[in-house]
Amino acid sequence: MAIDARIIIAYTHLGTTAEFVRRIMADNVLKVVACVSSGEKVLSLVRKYKPDFLVLDSALTGVCGLDILRQISVQIEERPFIIMYCEKQNDIYWQLAYKYSADLILEKPADPAGLIERIYTYLNSKYESLCIDDCDFTSRCLEVKVTKVLYTLGLPPKFKGFHYLRLALILVAQDSEKLFSVTKILYSQIAEQFGVSNRSVEHSIQTAIQCIWNSCNFDNLKETLGFSINSSQSPTNVEFISLLSDAIRLNMI
Repeated sequence: MAIDARIIIAYTHLGTTAEFVRRIMADNVLKVVACVSSGEKVLSLVRKYKPDFLVLDSALTGVCGLDILRQISVQIEERPFIIMYCEKQNDIYWQLAYKYSADLILEKPADPAGLIERIYTYLNSKYESLCIDDCDFTSRCLEVKVTKVLYTLGLPPKFKGFHYLRLALILVAQDSEKLFSVTKILYSQIAEQFGVSNRSVEHSIQTAIQCIWNSCNFDNLKETLGFSINSSQSPTNVEFISLLSDAIRLNMI
């Protein structure tokens, strides 16, 4: 890759920042353009340097991580790929972070080597894209998009159905023909990957959809999908997967 990937590191712990910089600057592709520990400076640095990646600590001084995400989502047209580091998993916080345009959330303590691996996964995906109905997706980008949608809809990852539904949406977004044989092909593929039965997959996805329906703000769901839905009863597994995967595949969300 000939083009430098520009990175801004916004992190409170100076030792971690120094380790990030040491590892990244040893690379011929990645380039740190700014480091900051104050949340008040992040937005201006993003405007100035137009980075490809922003490594963001959720607990910066001055302005917190969520507020920075809100600012970027509203004020920055060409926003960077945002990797956010948080304390131990908090479903509500993570849901809000994904809603406000975090692309990837990682738990602290930060792992500089792991960060570089994640960045390369994303960079490689830009050059090895899959073509799906004239929309270029990579498996990683698609996974991030689907994960953000499920968080936005209020489905916590502690449910097995979260992981089964996420994989179902990814598989159908890549190949809509799988909807014509849900039990034999779609459920079987998911069951094989997780080492469970088809029935377990079906039931867990059904429970996950019911969880979304019971806790969902339907105005938020309409905003997420881009069109109205019938809120009187929850859809079947096939209906929900079809609805959401189509919206994702057609780049509506």
